[in-house]
Amino acid sequence: FPKANFAYKINSQSRISLNYRGKSQQPSIEQISPVADNTNPLIITVGNPNLKQEFNHNIDFNANSYKVLKQSGFNLYGGLSITSNAIVTNQVTNTNGITTYSYVNSDGNYNVYSGLSFFRKFVKANFNLNYGLRYSASRYSNFVNGEKNQTDNYNPSLNIGFNKGKEKKYDINYWADIGYNISKSSINTDLQTKYWTQSHHLEATVYLPKKFEINS
Repeated sequence: FPKANFAYKINSQSRISLNYRGKSQQPSIEQISPVADNTNPLIITVGNPNLKQEFNHNIDFNANSYKVLKQSGFNLYGGLSITSNAIVTNQVTNTNGITTYSYVNSDGNYNVYSGLSFFRKFVKANFNLNYGLRYSASRYSNFVNGEKNQTDNYNPSLNIGFNKGKEKKYDINYWADIGYNISKSSINTDLQTKYWTQSHHLEATVYLPKKFEINS
């Protein structure tokens, strides 16, 4: 499979990199088998022997810098994945309420993400702080009763992390992520799903004599 890599060291503390890789994916036996699966008489699945293999293009980049004296730095990153001839479902429901699923090739599917994070060590207070922003988006295509449907998802998020410890005494780690999710479909443009998500993670370790530990 094709791949290419580029890296450039700006100085002893900063560097950038860019990578590309391609990968093909053959359809599964189920996806190409012309024999219908009618185990459920209301939902029938049949393969498509004319399916083409799909091909995925992946590009990602990274740029980072770290200042040793200030013990701080940043990391800028991102990536893009595009699928050609993506294998997607083709759903057809007749007047009797019987739905038949098959598979076709389609273009337009993608995933993209990017982010920027910062980190710094506060020497006097003896703790590390990490924080950043991230954005991701994706598109998935399928067909419903002959009409192409595109489902788009968007997710901006904010994260922050904290670490404080003392050798042979204790370690405390906290990480939080807050994001907003938006999902919409081209078939039903009036219907959009929007919601908040959040996650929190806390770890604490206390080191006791004779190599005993208390963990949470």
